[in-house]
Amino acid sequence: MKFKSNLPYLIICVIVVISCIFIYSYSVKNYFRKQSYYIVEECSKYSAQAVNTTVNYALNNIQLAAVMEGKLITEEQMNEHHSVVDVRNKKTPFKEIHFYHKDDLCPLGFHNDHSYLDAIKGNAGFNLEFFKDGQNESILQFYAPVYKKESFAGVVTGDITISETIAPVLESNFFKHQMINILIDREYRVIYSNSDSIPIGIALPYYEHDDFVKTLIRMCELKDSKSFSFLKNGKTSIGSACAINNPDWYAIHIIPSGSFIAFLHVITDKTITLMIFIILTMSLYIAQLVIRNKNRLKFSEKSNLSLINALTSFYEDVYSVNLNTGNLRIYHLNNETKKKYGATFSKYGYDQCFNIYKQNEVYEKDWELLDEISTLEKIKKIFTTKKAYSIKYRVFRNNKIRYFECQLVKPFADNPEFILSFKNIDERTKQLQYLISLSKIYNTMHLINLKENTCEELNSTIEVRKFVNQRTNATEQMHAVMTDCPTDEYKESVLTFSDLTTVAERMKNKQSISCKFVSKYSGNVQAIFIAIDSDSEGKPINIVFATQLLEPNEL
Repeated sequence: MKFKSNLPYLIICVIVVISCIFIYSYSVKNYFRKQSYYIVEECSKYSAQAVNTTVNYALNNIQLAAVMEGKLITEEQMNEHHSVVDVRNKKTPFKEIHFYHKDDLCPLGFHNDHSYLDAIKGNAGFNLEFFKDGQNESILQFYAPVYKKESFAGVVTGDITISETIAPVLESNFFKHQMINILIDREYRVIYSNSDSIPIGIALPYYEHDDFVKTLIRMCELKDSKSFSFLKNGKTSIGSACAINNPDWYAIHIIPSGSFIAFLHVITDKTITLMIFIILTMSLYIAQLVIRNKNRLKFSEKSNLSLINALTSFYEDVYSVNLNTGNLRIYHLNNETKKKYGATFSKYGYDQCFNIYKQNEVYEKDWELLDEISTLEKIKKIFTTKKAYSIKYRVFRNNKIRYFECQLVKPFADNPEFILSFKNIDERTKQLQYLISLSKIYNTMHLINLKENTCEELNSTIEVRKFVNQRTNATEQMHAVMTDCPTDEYKESVLTFSDLTTVAERMKNKQSISCKFVSKYSGNVQAIFIAIDSDSEGKPINIVFATQLLEPNEL
């Protein structure tokens, strides 16, 4: 059964597929980890650069506002001591810019912040405040000195909220999962965080990831940006930190364990789903093969039995042999074979039985002829290229030579059994010997089987033989010969006479038909068809086609 031979390969395929899926899953997870390190590292680098750009842009804007205010401020405005500046710059990051008179600034600080002393000294800059005016967020206050006629006149200030201006450049997603994004200063105070568990304004020692963040910062101090993973409560998180030059902060991005594990679960779930789908598909395919092969086996067994029943009508001994096991089943034996070998053939396998038959029955000079079918291994080689094989040999029985034919048939490739049959062809041999003797009085003689469209040479000439070959059938060979041999005067009539497609009908209930013509090679010739046997309608099955040379005056 072909399915059984393919089953190990199917099992191997399933194992290979499942192994490939696991290897793929493992590789994807490793690749995913590497990509995770790369993503957080690139995010922290980008955020650091973006924050630095945003702060510098705001600082340039406040300085520009200070220059413009110095040129545009009036004496009346100077006396107001405090006013809102019209900076005439629609792209400014500040909602409002305020001007404060120099007399309103003191060492104790405007807004209680001594950093404005830098503005008094002629410097521009910014400082950080938390929770200004009841707002629960971080605020950057930018300032720059204003000069009127080269004299210090006051300070302009502008505020930007971190959440509105800087936070958008920090936001990063990790495969649809949001990262934890943090800004901290050198004292580890949280300037911005998108996580509810990390409030702004507090120092990191109060945050559960403080050790991890401090480690990130230490590694960042050694290298511009570095990412690595850490374990907390058995869960893995991945993070990266990057230094911001101005202000002196750190941009930190963390892929929390929940997001990381969730994505790994997605990969695992997809792998398991794919694996289950492949296993189910393979199972359905195997089940289909089982059913198909069972049906095919039933059909081939039924067809084999029909073929065996048909062969028992024409052959004396019929057996069925299993190519894999060598088991031999007897379906029909003639009385003589049954008496001599019935018990023996029921007991042994093919190789032993055939060897016994050959040594006891086959004419010794023909042993070599049967060598090709003496073992199952040799028969297997025959059936790799052929479905049927026959061989004629002689049997020496009762001190007489008898002629036999052995035929092997394997009609179905998926069925390991082949049919072995034997028959006596003495009458056929005698008939052929008679025809061969008869052929000596004819110029050419061929035995033609109209059913099989085959031609067998009994006697021939060089001119005819060159058109007869095994690659063409009898009809084609006859047409080629009769196109070449007759003279032009007789060609048409000879082709009509020798047409094998119509000769059976023309010879119905007749023993022979003939015609005469002139051959380019032999002169005057008579061609004749002779019926050897006929079917129930009187149409010949086997015929002899012969040509005979005539005297010049006999045409």
